[in-house]
Order: sequence, then structure tokens, then C-alpha cells
Amino acid sequence: AAGAVAWDRTDAAAAVFGYTCRLAVFADGGYAVVLREATGAGGTGAQQDRILRYDRDGNPRLADRQPVAEAGAFERIVGLSDGTILAVGTVQVFEGDTQVGNELLLTRIPKDAGEGTTRGLGVKSWVMLSTAAYEDGIGLLLAWQTQQAADGTTRWTSTVGAFEEDLSDRWTKEMPDGLGINGTTPLPDGKGAYLTGHRTPEGDAAKTLPTLLRVDGRGTILWEYTGTEDRGWIHDPLLLGDGRTLVPVSLASDAYGSETTALRVLSTKGEAVETVATVPGFLSFLHGTKDGGATLVTRQFVRGLPQPPFISSMWTDTRAIVAHVDGSAKVAWQRAIDLYKDALRTDTVVLTSQDRLLVG
Repeated sequence: AAGAVAWDRTDAAAAVFGYTCRLAVFADGGYAVVLREATGAGGTGAQQDRILRYDRDGNPRLADRQPVAEAGAFERIVGLSDGTILAVGTVQVFEGDTQVGNELLLTRIPKDAGEGTTRGLGVKSWVMLSTAAYEDGIGLLLAWQTQQAADGTTRWTSTVGAFEEDLSDRWTKEMPDGLGINGTTPLPDGKGAYLTGHRTPEGDAAKTLPTLLRVDGRGTILWEYTGTEDRGWIHDPLLLGDGRTLVPVSLASDAYGSETTALRVLSTKGEAVETVATVPGFLSFLHGTKDGGATLVTRQFVRGLPQPPFISSMWTDTRAIVAHVDGSAKVAWQRAIDLYKDALRTDTVVLTSQDRLLVG
């Protein structure tokens, strides 16, 4: 609690090369990580995913029976209150040495088992997982894309599905043409979920508009809000205490430094009521607070930095903008944090139980 290192672990897996890519924390303080490993010399050869589990003190659990699957199977993992792991990912499907498609693979791993049950979706089709989230009232909520080919053209369609803890269906909905879903935010107490993505207007394939949908616990679309800003992004929509929705819409133009995040309030029917504030920078975090409002953090471009000529990416100086919206959806305060000059910030934000922020 004081920030001192209580313990650390280094595990030598069977692989020559490996790195952790996902983390789940359980109610008892234990945790699990996903290790992407390659079994060939020097990090070459076939890759696979392995889950390593530990108790709250860092002691390994079931060290010799950890589940292993092909690379991509454990792309996203969630830890349930009883210690069960639900995992989902995109894996390749081969016939001989030829890849014939992808498969969306769901896995359930009980707390005290080294292996679990699996279920595949979309065998021999080209599917790709977009996002995954879990909430007791709605289950495992997934969004994925499927490639469709007809009349010599190729397009991607979005599908959203909710699954029980045992991986059985709750419901599955295919989204209309031109609507791509890339974010899911389950709501507590079975109130459904928000789906975020982009809509391509009919007849204008070059334009993408930010879109937010509210669905109930059965997947029925209650309302849809589509903004007018081309290339805008909606992240982390928040259900306010009075039933309205706080929507952050991040906008990025071609010029550095002009990113902004507009905070909008939608009615209970998804109609735009007002824009309560426009905060500089691109949204990186938004979380509800006990006063019925929300705290958000954006990352704002300051200037470009000199860099070696052989580096192709742009080095930038950025700072964090922190703002709080109170229960009446008004900005109570806003401040800039720029402790390290000429540095690219990757912000980590922890909201404490006292509604204080740790920003780093």
C-alpha cells in the first residue's frame, strides 16, 4: 500500500522467448497472466499462448498444468469472482500447410484445473475479434468482424454476441451494413451495454462517423447516436445517475496539436442535449465518480522533438489534461500535468476509493 515492492517473480517457461500480454486479477488477490511464447531457438518458430496463475503472494498455482493453446487463443481474458478464467481470441485454421480462415475461440478454465472447455465460432471463415468485456448481468460480451465476399468485392460486417459463463449463447446480433463495432461497455445490474464504433454513410465510403448504441440485456437496440464529425472516436461512454449518457467524442485533425475531446450529454432516448465542455487532447481515460459525475484524462500534443534520421516514427512532447465533470454534467475543474518536459506520456490513471486520482 505504501508503494514498496512486496515481491516479484521471474518464470522460466519452456520457451526460449516469451512476453506477457494480458492480465486478470481475481477477488482473492490472485492473478493470471498470458504468456506469448515461441519455442524455436532465438525466438523463432511456432508461437503459442500459455496462462500462468499465481496467488496473492506471487506463489504459482498449478505450475506444471497450465493451459496452453495456439497463439491468439488467449487474446483477451477476464477473471470471475470464483477464480474462473474466461478467454477469447482469434486463431488460424489450416488445411495441411494452407490457411483457410480464422476461428473465434472461447475458453473457460476453472480455478483448480489446468485445462478447460473450448468453443469455436466461425470455423473456416475470416473472422477477427474486435473487443471483449464481462459483466455479471450480461455475461461475456464480444464484438467481432467477419469478411464477406460477393460480386468481386470484399467487405467486413460486425457482429456482437453475449455468452454465458459456460460459453453457451445468450444472444447474437449482426450489425447493419456500414456499421462497425470496436468497443463494448457492459452496464451493471443487467441494464444492457453500450456499443461504440463507426458508421459509413451510404454513398460516401471515405467518411466514418462516430456512433454509439445502447442495447438492453437481450441485445435489442434501444437507440443509436451518430455524430457528424468525420474520423471522430467515442470511448468510455458513461451512464449518469439520472439515466442520461455522458459521451466523450475525440477528434483528431491532420495538424499536430489540434486533438480535442468534446463531452456531450445524451437524453435517455439517445438524443444530443448539449456539449458541456471541450477538453484539449485525445481521451485516454474516463471513469464515473461518487458525486454522479466523471473524471477524464486526455493526452495533448505539445510539439515535435528532434530525432535520429534513421528513426521513421515521430517523436513528440505531450502532456496530460485532467478534468472533472460534476453530477450536473458541468466541468468543476481542469488542469494540465507536464512533470517531464520533452517526453511522450503514456498515462496510467488509478481512481482510488476516496475519488482521488493517481496520475503517472
